[in-house]
Amino acid sequence: MKSIWLWLAIIVVAIGGYMALLRTSKKADGIKVRIGVIAPLSGIAADYGAEMKEGVEASFGGTDAEFIYEDDKCDPKEAVTVYKKLVDFDKVNLIIGPACGSPQEAVAPLMKGAEILAVVPSAASQKLYAESGENMYDMQYALESEAAFLARQMHDTLKYEKVAVISYQNAFSKTLADSFKEAYGEDHIAKEVIFTGTEKDISSGLLKLKGAEYDAIFSTDISFFFAQGLKKLKDLGITQPVFSSYAVELPALRPLVEGVAYSFPGDMAKIGKGAIYELSKQSAELLIAKAGACKGDYACTKEGIDGSGMFDGNGTSVRDLVLKRIKNGVPEAY
Repeated sequence: MKSIWLWLAIIVVAIGGYMALLRTSKKADGIKVRIGVIAPLSGIAADYGAEMKEGVEASFGGTDAEFIYEDDKCDPKEAVTVYKKLVDFDKVNLIIGPACGSPQEAVAPLMKGAEILAVVPSAASQKLYAESGENMYDMQYALESEAAFLARQMHDTLKYEKVAVISYQNAFSKTLADSFKEAYGEDHIAKEVIFTGTEKDISSGLLKLKGAEYDAIFSTDISFFFAQGLKKLKDLGITQPVFSSYAVELPALRPLVEGVAYSFPGDMAKIGKGAIYELSKQSAELLIAKAGACKGDYACTKEGIDGSGMFDGNGTSVRDLVLKRIKNGVPEAY
């Protein structure tokens, strides 16, 4: 009888140990993927950041992911500060963002040689992948591709022979302007106005466009519209059609961009949400899936991203583009 009780005790202990092991294994497998999100949650592009956060939160992360949000205010110095906080203090090795061009340019070199992976949910320069040591991916498309698309639409399809360009002295705007001019051909650029972004009134700069011969205007930066650019053009009697990038679809801009035509990801043309919402959601889901499967291992996660088929050899998503415009405050196909 004693031996039976002894064997029963051994079995109970063994079962208890096995169940404890299962609970430990389950807990280890359930470790959350921690992702830093660098977004403009305040400032001129706060709508952009809000849409970005909404998309991230809508991902299938749930209990599988923890998101740490940092506000870079669309400022490169702020972006560097919050990047270092995420990496050095929060010990994050996965990042969504930055969303703005100049912050991307500032952060990318810091990633070279580091075991940090970032997915940018917006159009970005194709050079960032190399500058980041192949650690920064672009979920939307390259700025260079976006500029070339707009140039083809304006010149080849709409037959605008001469155009004017309005740009700003920041990395995003310069890349878009330079790529657009290269694709259009310098001989077809009638006028170019470059703002610093510190002007209290851009009217005097826009006077350079008055009286010149051109068929349309390409504006590279949303700062122009926030500065009441369309109204100021109208006040000066300048009525040529205005073209820009996808960012004009942001809710805060729509009252200021009536009639403006812009580029947009073709596969998202009919979704109910904005492009940044969907791209941020896709970025979060990609990182959660790949890092989760690899238990956070950098090399394994990078291999998974590279093998996902979502990016080309330059770390950029390849997407078709379409032309849209704002009519009566609502986005529609051009």
